[in-house]
Amino acid sequence: MNTKLENKIISVAYGDVNILTKIKIRLLARRNKEVKKLLDEYSATARKVKTVKQELFIQAPENISGKLPVKTGETNPLSFAISYFINRPLIPAAALIIAVIISLVLFSGKSNQQYSEEEIKLAEKQVKQTIVLVAGAFEKTKYTLEKEILAEKVGEPIYRTTKVLKDYLKGGKGNEKLN
Repeated sequence: MNTKLENKIISVAYGDVNILTKIKIRLLARRNKEVKKLLDEYSATARKVKTVKQELFIQAPENISGKLPVKTGETNPLSFAISYFINRPLIPAAALIIAVIISLVLFSGKSNQQYSEEEIKLAEKQVKQTIVLVAGAFEKTKYTLEKEILAEKVGEPIYRTTKVLKDYLKGGKGNEKLN
C-alpha cells in the first residue's frame, strides 16, 4: 500500500475529504481487507480524538480561543447553528460576501454629517500647519540634495576628473610625472 492511499484513508477517517473520495475509499475498503482494517483503525482513533477534544473543552473553560464551553449532551440551538456554519467552508465565505454587499448597499449613501464653522476653521488651521511642516522638510531636503550630495559627492569628483583629463589632453603639468 502506498503513502498516497494511506493519506486518503486517514483523510476519510477524519472527514477531511470530498464525498467522491470518501465513496471511493469506502468501496475500496469493501473489496480490500487491509484498506478496511486501516480505515476502521483510523476512524476509531478519530472518534477518540474528537471525544478527547470535547472533554478538554469542557474542563478548560478559559481556553486560548476564547470560546465558551459547551456541555455535551445538551443541544443549544445557537451553538448548533454557529458550529454548522463554521464547519462548512462555503457557508462562511458566502456569508462574508453577503455581509460585504449589504454593508456597501447600506453605507454607500451620502453622509448627512454637518460640520460647524469652528470645526471647519480648526481643520483648515491643521491643514496649513501640516503643509508648513512638509514644506520645511522639502526645503531641508532640497538644500541637502543641492549643496551636500550634488556639490560634494557628484560635482567634486567630476570636476577633478575633467581637470585631469584637460591637463592630460593639453600635455600640461602633471604629465611629466607620468612619463
